[in-house]
Amino acid sequence: MKLVLAFLFFSILTAHASSPELPRLFFSYSWLYDSVVCEQKPPETKWMEEIEERTESFSNLWAQRGPELFKVLFDRTGLEFSRKEMTASFSVCPRKPSYSDPLILNMTVYLNSYMSPKPAFGDDDFVDLVFHEVLHTWVVEHLDNSQLRRKYKDEAPSVKNHMHLMAIQKYVYSSLGRADLIKMLDETYAKIGGTYARAWEIVQIEGFEAFMLEFPSLNDTSGSKVTY
Repeated sequence: MKLVLAFLFFSILTAHASSPELPRLFFSYSWLYDSVVCEQKPPETKWMEEIEERTESFSNLWAQRGPELFKVLFDRTGLEFSRKEMTASFSVCPRKPSYSDPLILNMTVYLNSYMSPKPAFGDDDFVDLVFHEVLHTWVVEHLDNSQLRRKYKDEAPSVKNHMHLMAIQKYVYSSLGRADLIKMLDETYAKIGGTYARAWEIVQIEGFEAFMLEFPSLNDTSGSKVTY
């Protein structure tokens, strides 16, 4: 009996250890970052106060909805992040981009104090922003070789760096039945234009599944092997 219980306990531990986990994100406002990048136009006090006040609510929003997005990707591939924790720094410096490395999230458009009298961007936009930037790290870790990157070798680096990421976004949102989020991406990338619009266009041309097949999958039980 003890042997059976020991085996069951070991099996549970092994299964838990092998399940990919999303790194825990620690959100905080980085006044130091803003003081460096916003020298010519420092953030207004009301913006800094609002982001400080709302950091916990943004953190809770991601904790509630982020894991669901990555679960779709983990269930498909079984591939996890190399890191267990990441710092996500908020910035309220106008017109500065968000980055994946280091993880910097420009939050101006989510602040009522910045956007007024226009409405601030909503929860779906924020969750997608974090999803997008964190996905960059996952893609870099797991995209070793790619026929599609070679096919589009003459495209700008930003196009090539976003093709697989955007395909994952569309795959995940499609899997969850969130046509509204795919429409949001259509509108967002069209509005940004440039390399973002071009990368999104290529995803539509090739189909997201073509990009998904270029990632190795620990969960592939079909016996097939993807070649590059």
